[in-house]
Amino acid sequence: HLPGNPEAHRRTAETFLTAEEVPFPAHFQRNARRFQYYQLWRTPLPFDHFLEPVSTRGYVTLKDFPVADLHPDRSPTMRVIADGILAGQPFLMPEGDWEVR
Repeated sequence: HLPGNPEAHRRTAETFLTAEEVPFPAHFQRNARRFQYYQLWRTPLPFDHFLEPVSTRGYVTLKDFPVADLHPDRSPTMRVIADGILAGQPFLMPEGDWEVR
């Protein structure tokens, strides 16, 4: 539901707020699932190989690892970052590529 102007948006919101049930097209569910998939699996870059949690919840520290592990040929995450910076590629993980090589 994408009302074309502020007044149409207000009317749509009021209709939804007073309705017993808000109808939605079937493709909304598919689009929501696609969006969630991208948010959970494609947009976050995994840094598990380089970071470890600490006692303070939400904080991390660097692990000990060989500096060579930061090379794009050895890390899918670093490949995404390098391709994004140097080649203008999207900062998205390739599907199924979540392990450090």
